[in-house]
Amino acid sequence: MERLHFGKQNLIFYPPSNLSFRVKPETKIDKPQRCLIDNLWIAYNKIPRDNSYFISVVNSLSHYFTNKNEDKKFRFYVVVEGRLPGVFQTWTEVIDSIKDFHIPLFKGFNDLNEALDYARGTLGPNHFISPALRHTTRSSFLRYNIQRDTDKIIFCGHCSSMTEGFKRLNQTIEKLETERKK
Repeated sequence: MERLHFGKQNLIFYPPSNLSFRVKPETKIDKPQRCLIDNLWIAYNKIPRDNSYFISVVNSLSHYFTNKNEDKKFRFYVVVEGRLPGVFQTWTEVIDSIKDFHIPLFKGFNDLNEALDYARGTLGPNHFISPALRHTTRSSFLRYNIQRDTDKIIFCGHCSSMTEGFKRLNQTIEKLETERKK
């Protein structure tokens, strides 16, 4: 039988059979998702219950979701236009900083040094740094030589669309608040 690996766990990929979980026809899932669902289904229906197998499947599921979302997130953000311009580590801090701001402007980075250099260049030498980042040293994060490793630098390619979305959201909020006051 074929096995799929999720971190330290490896699960059996079951071919479609009577043991497999049947998803709705309109639901499209890929091979790793099918493997996880089938193993959860088998762990749920196994008699007697095998808790170690169930925990292994849940750990595989958490590993799958963690890896799936890691590629899409930036590790650091610089808010240029917002209520509190500065360098932040989490997306929730960015949301708090740009909430209710008319035209927010921010950029995502995967390297702290790059984010700090960008903030220094756009905001000046005295800029806000998130409390979570104040206690970290610059050398504790991966540092790239900007002249040599330009292919490793990732800039936020969707910031303008996110900004447009925030503009529409703020306009909708203002409209609803004025209607509520009437």
